[in-house]
Amino acid sequence: MKVLTWLWEQPGSRTHYTPWHVRVWSDMVRRHLTLPHTLAVVTDVPGDYGDVEVIKPPGEFTDVRIPTWNEYRPQCHRRLSMFRRDAADLFGTERIVCMDLDVVIGDRLDPLFEKGEDFRMARGTAATRLYNGSMMMIRCGARPQVYESFTPEKAVVAGRSYVGSDQSWISYVLGPGEATWKPDDGFINWNLRHSFPNPRMMTFPGGIKPWRIAELGADKWVMAHYRRSRAGRCLVLGYGQDVWKDVEQAIETGEFNAVIASPEAAKVWPGKIIAVADDDDHAGRLASMHGFSEVVYCGRNQVPGWKDVALQ
Repeated sequence: MKVLTWLWEQPGSRTHYTPWHVRVWSDMVRRHLTLPHTLAVVTDVPGDYGDVEVIKPPGEFTDVRIPTWNEYRPQCHRRLSMFRRDAADLFGTERIVCMDLDVVIGDRLDPLFEKGEDFRMARGTAATRLYNGSMMMIRCGARPQVYESFTPEKAVVAGRSYVGSDQSWISYVLGPGEATWKPDDGFINWNLRHSFPNPRMMTFPGGIKPWRIAELGADKWVMAHYRRSRAGRCLVLGYGQDVWKDVEQAIETGEFNAVIASPEAAKVWPGKIIAVADDDDHAGRLASMHGFSEVVYCGRNQVPGWKDVALQ
């Protein structure tokens, strides 16, 4: 089984995705999936993907647009290549699990994939929506009509009946009755968080994204699970008047993997800054999301002096 995601550049889109989002996604999958699998990203965007396999996009349907799905929204018809009869050769596997990048994984994924159906997809986010494209599992070569019957003209018709780009087409071609993941499986979307507080997996259709929620501290579950795996040390440069004295002491304790800084400190710090924080709490949330196991605060404006803080 190959668990993969897609990354492409789309000027004017409501959301900008980067290789960093792929690294967070891959860490979440690794923490919660024990079934034999490999990880891949289908992309031509250059960047550091760690040990995640990079697959060149087939390049099909990238220019397809439908009037019901404007440029502000993600244009996902390109993913229909996964339904080609020769998909196993294209993607190097017999079984694909495709996930969106804007998901949060909080518990074991194995039960979602153990049945091994030829095809399974997330249930739609409303009663009138058959399927949602946030996750699908395909035995390569299954449901080839999704690919083979596609035309831009028919996609326009599908878009008038169902919501989305590729998901509207899949719904139009396959109709009801396919196996789905739903809340009873622990698979929910952000709007259902109050009814299902501890899901396996949460998706984020629309403009609200998990990294922004984690950065703002707006939801404890998202904060706990949307993050890189724990490793490394982070130096935080705050507003306090002793910030540079604290930095001298901190550097004596060993090397740091990254720096998060207040806007003022960021202007004068000679090295790379991975994020700019409004205050110490904001810096702590950013450090947690980036996966650091140890954070050292300098010029702390909430607790005088600097101290090591282990993130559990």
